[in-house]
Amino acid sequence: MGRIYLVRHGQTEWNNQRRWQGIRDIELNAFGREQVAAVRELFTDVSLSRIYVSDLSRARETAQAVADATGAPLEVRSSLRERSFGDWEGHTSEELNARYPDEMAAYRADRDSFRPPNGQSWNEFSEKSVESIEAIVKEHTDDTIAIVSHGGVIRSFINHVLGITRGRFMRFRVDNASVSIVESANHDVAGTIAWQLIALNITHHLNGKLGS
Repeated sequence: MGRIYLVRHGQTEWNNQRRWQGIRDIELNAFGREQVAAVRELFTDVSLSRIYVSDLSRARETAQAVADATGAPLEVRSSLRERSFGDWEGHTSEELNARYPDEMAAYRADRDSFRPPNGQSWNEFSEKSVESIEAIVKEHTDDTIAIVSHGGVIRSFINHVLGITRGRFMRFRVDNASVSIVESANHDVAGTIAWQLIALNITHHLNGKLGS
């Protein structure tokens, strides 16, 4: 039976300011580093075969804390990046509503298929995220691993595990520095893995340091 710990990075200043972050390489803020210290404590007694991490610095710094706690090797995968929001990155929703009112209306009308200027649609991003994680899992059928990434990536895979249809991707929270756990229950005759969600959005280790 394989197990995956899905870890979201700690808070950045853009998270705090509710700016659309996407693939911009924004580092953790001081509060985020406090969260990451708590993540390290959570993983102190966890045994991992390997840690996979997005190449963005906010995820890499979070993953390093997991590596320090467990001694597991780190491997960077750019395919674990957050969704690209293109020209919208760095703006708040209020700014986007004022600057791109028609585009924002189109986005709200079809959150799955709409592609921000120079960005990705949720559909194409989600499909690639699931493919990336499944490729990793094939290398670790019965291992325990951690994937340290972003809210969109984690939400995509949990949606896949639960069979949540597109258009409902915001039905649960994935907080900064939270941990979710999935396990492989069995394999069917075609070798397809059946997943079970064991825990969602674990935050007790943060002692109230959830941020905004």
